[in-house]
Amino acid sequence: MSRQYQFSGKEDLILEVASLYTGGMKAGEIAKKIGKSRALVCLYLKHSGTPTVAGTGRKIALDENFFQEIDTHEKAYWLGFLLADGHIPKMAAVRVELQASDREHLVAFLQSLKSDSRIRESVRQLKGSENRSVWTIVCSVKMKNDLLVKGWQEFKKRGDLRIVEDVPTHLKPSLLRGLFDGDGCFMAERATFVDAHLSVVHWFQEELVRASREIKRSPVTPNPRGTSYVVKWSGRARLQAVVNHLYSTPGPHLRRKRETADATYFVHSS
Repeated sequence: MSRQYQFSGKEDLILEVASLYTGGMKAGEIAKKIGKSRALVCLYLKHSGTPTVAGTGRKIALDENFFQEIDTHEKAYWLGFLLADGHIPKMAAVRVELQASDREHLVAFLQSLKSDSRIRESVRQLKGSENRSVWTIVCSVKMKNDLLVKGWQEFKKRGDLRIVEDVPTHLKPSLLRGLFDGDGCFMAERATFVDAHLSVVHWFQEELVRASREIKRSPVTPNPRGTSYVVKWSGRARLQAVVNHLYSTPGPHLRRKRETADATYFVHSS
């Protein structure tokens, strides 16, 4: 039986095993609870990227309170980035997957959370070529619930803005930078931001307009299939103002996008 076949259709069970283990249960105890062998439980833990310590029920290192209160630039950034590129599965976990070249960004994410969760690699065949990605899962009932209470699902499903509007004003540039690192793009003559919800794109643009008189409103348009909305900014002064606001605060950033901005525009140091 191939490993791919073993894991197919068992994602929820694998996440449940990872959540129970990171909560302190031993592999043998989990095996009894779910009616599987201890060896299979260990295999599930390995596949999920969950660090294990033989013979113990040690709780995996993690700052479970990280998103309890968004009171630092670091927290605001990662909240924005997860809202763009993160996913909360059915079980108690937060999952994020990026292109393989952005592996160091996942490392920075786990370092911020003080997590020793592993980073895994995936390879998919798309249109005859290999698409390599890296992903990690952070299992925590507390962290998942903190995000849900703030309005994670409402934002993802309906574009409800409560979760972003509740972030303190002085931390908003970091929040915007996180969102942009996930769903934005810098090019030589323009910058774009895209989201599945019209309300999110309008809100993102209004935050920038309030930040600088150089940033004028641009039309927000649907893509041809109507599955997302995009706003585009062009013009040297406007683009410089957009970039300077996004990087006006300290904290994390996606290196390849910062390098593109540095090479194209004047950016305030942070």
